[in-house]
Amino acid sequence: MDLIILAIIAIFVALRLRSELGKISEEEKENIAEKINQNSKIQTNYNTKPTQENSSSENNIIVINHDDKYLENLDEKNKTSVIAIMNRCSITIDFFISGAKSAFEMVIESFAKENFENLEMLLSEKVFQEFKKSIEERRGLQKILNTNLIAIENIEIINALLDKNQAFITLKIKSKQINYITNFNSEVIEGNKSNISQLTDIWTFRRDIDSANPNWKISATS
Repeated sequence: MDLIILAIIAIFVALRLRSELGKISEEEKENIAEKINQNSKIQTNYNTKPTQENSSSENNIIVINHDDKYLENLDEKNKTSVIAIMNRCSITIDFFISGAKSAFEMVIESFAKENFENLEMLLSEKVFQEFKKSIEERRGLQKILNTNLIAIENIEIINALLDKNQAFITLKIKSKQINYITNFNSEVIEGNKSNISQLTDIWTFRRDIDSANPNWKISATS
């Protein structure tokens, strides 16, 4: 049974980013290190043996309690799908959302820094090709994207589907960001270094839950 389904999002990707630490600030290094530490604690919790109250004595199946705040605005069909997906993956909704936040941060950062390796690891092939094309067009125009993710203000589950072995969860992600474009001389040519924008993204996460590969990938963005 997969105990840490969001390894790509919550732990593995963060570890892969260590190769990039020499290129970022000390504050960013500390933030990444803290994420790794927090997710290591989560992994420890998921490896503990269930108690009598939350396990089945016959099948030793963990019964997972899910946070109602992520379910209360869903209709019954989507609510049932979310719970079914979480139970099949043996994770809580809170754990999934935590991983999704980390993925969002890493994709935003990797897109700005043109880190194709991280993007390919996090995105489906179709979405990766779209991001790659956008980066290459930006390079051709000799433009550099500068992004500062100030905060993720809210994440809401808006849709879920379990189609045989394919799980899909769509999130509405509200964030505050600073985005501006500079040329190769570090001169701002688009946007403003101090302008904070409130943005809403709709991202879909997909996973083959029967696969030995526990990774979720982002299969759609808008």
